[in-house]
Amino acid sequence: SLVYRYYALRATIAVGFITPIFTLFVLRDLSFAQFGTLSALYSILSVVGEVPTGLVGDRFGRRASLLSSVTFSILSLAGFVFAQSFLWYAVLYGFWALALVFRSGSMDAWLYDVLDERLDADDFSHVRGRGDAVQAWSNVVTMVAGGLLYGLDPTYPFAAAVGVNCLALGVLVALPKNARYRRD
Repeated sequence: SLVYRYYALRATIAVGFITPIFTLFVLRDLSFAQFGTLSALYSILSVVGEVPTGLVGDRFGRRASLLSSVTFSILSLAGFVFAQSFLWYAVLYGFWALALVFRSGSMDAWLYDVLDERLDADDFSHVRGRGDAVQAWSNVVTMVAGGLLYGLDPTYPFAAAVGVNCLALGVLVALPKNARYRRD
């Protein structure tokens, strides 16, 4: 049950809906130079954010870090529906970078710890590998759907991604905290 919930999490954190259309969507409002600047900003924030967000995961728990990640992902995805200016996009790229760095390392650390506590840590590579496959397949299906939704309305893929990521919040709440972060 725990492993299947982990797979459900991996399926619902996928953002394939926006992958095939993201650049086209942003270039409706911004120039190529602005788009490039945002990509550089995202990269810088992703690198700089690793240490402080890692400390949050160590201090408050891996699941708390993952909840933060999904929350920032939802905020950025929803915000893209309304964004029209470079500054607005810059804020959303910041949220997107936070979503990445709060997930980075925390997902694997949570999985390893919970397998070690409840099942068998030797299964980590097997379970993680299947989780990667589940997320990849989820991305494949949602990418196709995202392209079709974009044809109906450019904001629909973002709305669909928000909906699926909201499911991820529900899945995360159903996952256990690591023993180190439980308060009895």
